[in-house]
Amino acid sequence: MKHLLLLALTLCASAAAAAPLPADRIANMVAQSEYVMSRGLCAVANDTKDYGTASILILLPDGPRRILINDYNWIRAAGYAKGKSGRFVMSERIEEACQADALGSRCIAARSYWSQLPVSK
Repeated sequence: MKHLLLLALTLCASAAAAAPLPADRIANMVAQSEYVMSRGLCAVANDTKDYGTASILILLPDGPRRILINDYNWIRAAGYAKGKSGRFVMSERIEEACQADALGSRCIAARSYWSQLPVSK
């Protein structure tokens, strides 16, 4: 019985290990970011509020979600700056976070704001 429990815990731990989002979903989030950034309409970049807490509650169509303020600020700090790639630094950060770990707090913060669906214009 102990061996089965250890095996089950090991399998759960390996399943929870860092994994990226599928490339097309990341690309869609980056495209969403580029779309709103190029129009100066990014709610994250335009946000000047000082939250002063460890986490921030955001309201999404699927319901409320709490994200770490440090992760939100890491994305927000990019503002409207352009990176070496020619894309907005914010878009690069979204891609970086979600390629590293889909369940990481930075990717969750990004997934809270940018859709994984194709841009609909």
